[in-house]
Amino acid sequence: MIMGKEIGRVEGSSENQRVMVIALDGATWTTLGKWIEEGKLPNIAKLKRSGSWGNLTSCIPYVSPVAWPTFFTGVNPGRHGIFGFQQCRAGSTESYIPIGSDVKSPSLWRILSQNGKKVIVMNVQNTYPPEEVNGVLIGGLMSPEIAVYPPSLKNWLEREGYIIEGKGWMNTEKDEFLKSLYKTTDKRVEVAMKLMDRYPDWDFFMILISGTDRIQHYLWGQMEDGDKKYGKAIENYYKHVDKLVGKLIEKADENTTIIIMSDHGFGRLRTRVHINHWLEKEGFIKVKNTWSNVKKRFLLWISGWLKRSGLSELIRKIMVMGGGKPGALRPPTLEIDFDHTKAFTCGYYTGGISINPKLSGEEYKKVQDELVSKLKELRDPRTGKKIVKEVYRKQDLFHGPYTKEAPDVLLVMEDEYWVVGGFNYPWLFEPVIRETGQHRIEGVVIINGPGIRKNFRLKKAYLWDVAPTILHIFNISANMDGRVLQEVFLEKM
Repeated sequence: MIMGKEIGRVEGSSENQRVMVIALDGATWTTLGKWIEEGKLPNIAKLKRSGSWGNLTSCIPYVSPVAWPTFFTGVNPGRHGIFGFQQCRAGSTESYIPIGSDVKSPSLWRILSQNGKKVIVMNVQNTYPPEEVNGVLIGGLMSPEIAVYPPSLKNWLEREGYIIEGKGWMNTEKDEFLKSLYKTTDKRVEVAMKLMDRYPDWDFFMILISGTDRIQHYLWGQMEDGDKKYGKAIENYYKHVDKLVGKLIEKADENTTIIIMSDHGFGRLRTRVHINHWLEKEGFIKVKNTWSNVKKRFLLWISGWLKRSGLSELIRKIMVMGGGKPGALRPPTLEIDFDHTKAFTCGYYTGGISINPKLSGEEYKKVQDELVSKLKELRDPRTGKKIVKEVYRKQDLFHGPYTKEAPDVLLVMEDEYWVVGGFNYPWLFEPVIRETGQHRIEGVVIINGPGIRKNFRLKKAYLWDVAPTILHIFNISANMDGRVLQEVFLEKM
């Protein structure tokens, strides 16, 4: 029996209805559309042609640990409580890494389970530890080991050689990375096929293929620049994934709605913006004046100089050849004087800015307004151009009981820039070396199935709209922020 309060149910026929979600992390029409037109992705092309499709606008920040919970809860981060890879605890300067048990709103698969639907869910981010469902849930990224509900399946998954995550790009050479990427993807789909045979009465199936994100982070620059060896690597991987999509949809019958989706899009990355340096320069953040910090700054300067000179890449390659793991090395952490700090970053990857929790009322508002005003004018000294597309106060983006845990100011950067936190680099602007691809807010969605309009282009769809649309197919209702994408249906269900 699935624990928890039952979600509302709508009367009506949903007998034999099935939904299959194939998630391609980071897929974007920028490349997908071109390859479909060129006939290189026949299975995805057929689904698009005979279904409804369009952009799927992500949440802010548009990173996977926030985006996937936004999808599977159908609510904004202010209600589900996840704001990044790292975030501050409410009323504290202490940061932590949120996991699945920190998601505060009920998941799509919990709601389906409570309504008697059998589910198979594989590899979705922020599903560790796996919750109890009516069916199978295999935890995704952040799982320290294979974690599955029911636990009795763990030994079987290990025997099958299931892989949670392949070798990352931070300390892996490209050929080895690609070999691991294909192996991980193939094994995931192989296990998925066996699970659907093992549980033939499934109603909802979802698999997340994360390799589309990983390869775009690593090799987007090679693709855009027409690199002789790796310029076609992303395209070739997508062609391979398209064949696997074909295998998966063979498991669908005439009553199955198939959804292809991504949590965000992708594009070129050229420069990281280490916003803590700007916060320090503008007087928002105060670093402790200690000998320890002086030494750490010196080490950061050496690290930055090595990166700028290109020597760091040579050192990294030598370390790899010697069996070392340069990706495991971490830059020193500067100690912050929070008694004299107004604003800081809690996490690295998303660069959201938190205001010191000791500030409140008019003082808090003054700092927040000042941050928004000044950040809008942030420019790249090399070009003189503004590099911040939008600056948001948290209350502009989020609503719900967990908004208090959100960063107080969030930035959306111009294309080719990405804002990060921490003091991981000695200067504000860092030209990228290895990570040449980065997220964009517009992802993709294709919906195909019985009663779905053919070759229909969605004009406006958001990430949180997909879950209520899936529930609508099953005649189930829930209290979500998203809307049912009613326009994709030929008639009201």
